[in-house]
Amino acid sequence: MAMRARWSQIVGISLFLGLTAVGAAAPQQAAPSTTDRAEAYYHFSLGHLYRQLAMQFVRQEYVERAIEEYKLAAAADPQAEYVREELVKLYASVNRLDDAVAEANKAIEQQPDNPELRKLLARIYTTYARDRENASAEAMLNSAIESYEKALELDPNDFEALTEISGLYRAAGRDGDALKSLEKALSINPNSPEALGRIASLYRETGDSQKSIEALEKALSNADASPTLLQELAQSYQQAGRHKEAAEALQTLLDLVTERGGNSLPIRRQLAESLTLSGEYEKAREQYETLLQAEPNNAEYHLRLSQIARERRRYDDAWKSLKRAQELEPDSLEIKYNTVLLLQTERRFDEAIQALEAILTDTEQPSYEGRDRATRTMFLEQLGALYREKEDYDGAIATYQRIGELNPETAPHVQLLTVDALRAAREFDAADQASAAAIQRFPDNRALTIQRAMVLAETGRADEGASLLQTLLNGGDGDLEIQLQLGQVYEKGNEFDKAVAAVAKAQKLAEGERQELTVLFTYGSVLERAKRFDEAEAKFRELLAKDPDNSSALNYLGYMLADRNTDLTEAHDMVQKALDLEPDNGAYLDSLGWIYYRQDKLELAERYLLRSLEQFGRDPVVHTHLGDVYFAMDRKDDARKHWVRGLEEWNKSPVSDQDPAEIEKLKEKLAKLGVKVSRADDEKNEKKKP
Repeated sequence: MAMRARWSQIVGISLFLGLTAVGAAAPQQAAPSTTDRAEAYYHFSLGHLYRQLAMQFVRQEYVERAIEEYKLAAAADPQAEYVREELVKLYASVNRLDDAVAEANKAIEQQPDNPELRKLLARIYTTYARDRENASAEAMLNSAIESYEKALELDPNDFEALTEISGLYRAAGRDGDALKSLEKALSINPNSPEALGRIASLYRETGDSQKSIEALEKALSNADASPTLLQELAQSYQQAGRHKEAAEALQTLLDLVTERGGNSLPIRRQLAESLTLSGEYEKAREQYETLLQAEPNNAEYHLRLSQIARERRRYDDAWKSLKRAQELEPDSLEIKYNTVLLLQTERRFDEAIQALEAILTDTEQPSYEGRDRATRTMFLEQLGALYREKEDYDGAIATYQRIGELNPETAPHVQLLTVDALRAAREFDAADQASAAAIQRFPDNRALTIQRAMVLAETGRADEGASLLQTLLNGGDGDLEIQLQLGQVYEKGNEFDKAVAAVAKAQKLAEGERQELTVLFTYGSVLERAKRFDEAEAKFRELLAKDPDNSSALNYLGYMLADRNTDLTEAHDMVQKALDLEPDNGAYLDSLGWIYYRQDKLELAERYLLRSLEQFGRDPVVHTHLGDVYFAMDRKDDARKHWVRGLEEWNKSPVSDQDPAEIEKLKEKLAKLGVKVSRADDEKNEKKKP
């Protein structure tokens, strides 16, 4: 009669609150009606009821009453598994983690072969690890891992445990174990979006963006579009440098979030950035304009619009946006630095140098450490680059010395920059001496050794350069780069068979699309220099089939076709596409000018060659091309001027770069205009040869 009364009380309360009296599962099988079992079930039901009340009204007294009832239920029937599990969950839900662990361990003592209890304990330890710091957090993390490992010993194919433990392994820095657990999970459920997403994230963070992309594309093909997976895919594309595909993923994500009424601004920012990096400037501009409607005083958006306008050679728009950004954040170092870059793009080198020196003065400190030193080093290196573009090589070298004074650890890099400046200045004896001294001082520096090999090749000692590079081959990952460098050194020494053989070896070492494209480009250029034009063309077309927007390959093949005076329409389209991708590239401007010359479009040819000459004022080929244009226009004085200058620049070029056939043709052109090449020039050239 007493039991019947108690049940009626529970039913009455439940009806009053609109709740179900027993929310948890009943015992798995009907047991004989004993007092202990009935008492346990009664208290368990009350405990569940009070837990529901606690969740609904957020009152501590209901929590305490629920705990008390669960304890009474456990005391009445110590073998009731479900009671302790619910008590553990309750403790965990109210963040009484010590009590949760204690109860979980009691339950495990009674049921050591129950994997669910092990996983429950692991989740509690995981919560501990998130809430604590330092050594305590590490200990809790290791305890969580141990609990999952024991659960997996009981059930090795537990998909949930495999995926959850992978995250803990990663938190503990055990990426190898995380990968193994995820691979095991995917062997159980190959199409699981969760497991594929996790393994993709792991691949991305360990640098294997291609595998990350493959996993995410598979996950998205087997599930509805997930914001998390789309975000991960975009990041993987960005890491791989596939910005156009990143933009496509972000656009899909933006549409999805907008449709669901979520916050689209962070995604739109990422989309605008990816569109910029992929060269889709108009679309990027539209996104930044939309962002400005939401945040009109955001200086970053104005800065990005300035950068886009700069890339598109819309300098008035670039200055307008940049000045607005300066008004909003007058002390921004990034905005000041972009002023330098815009001046540089407009080839206003003196003003750019002055602006950068002002930044260096404003940020001057008694000493520099960490990020401040790295930033100042970057500014100084950019200053050196400005002096080089201005053809003030002494100024560049003096600036590089300032880097060495700022940070003595950069000494090898300073030597590298200094030798390159001497090479650009065509002071080959000084470059030879400086590079020899550099590798004597830093004999184990790989970059300096490679540079020394190139200097030797440029000064007519390609065999010495090749021998030096051979010492760097060790069967490791760096061999591909060395084989490519060997190809270039042999090419400079006119040993074309050896050059082709070196690149062929590099091709066997190439892994991944990026390396394959690099090898194909070098292969094509070496074959072209060897005058094996059909083979060279095949390599460039193979490259472009894999990467249609490769501007360097488009320009090289387009120029090669034009130089042979074949397929001029295709050559034009290729070089024009390259220029669309890089509008200010001086080499591409020369190529297009030469194509227009071949097509007898002389005014267009002159326009593009003059633009190229702004960047390559010391290039004998550009001067020769422009002279040819002026001769065809019957402007013989201008033709003579540029042909003479072209011959002078050939004479100043590295021995390895001089083309005897082209030089002889140039002399013949000058002879037609009555210009005689002095014997002193010829004798000087002979002395330069080894």
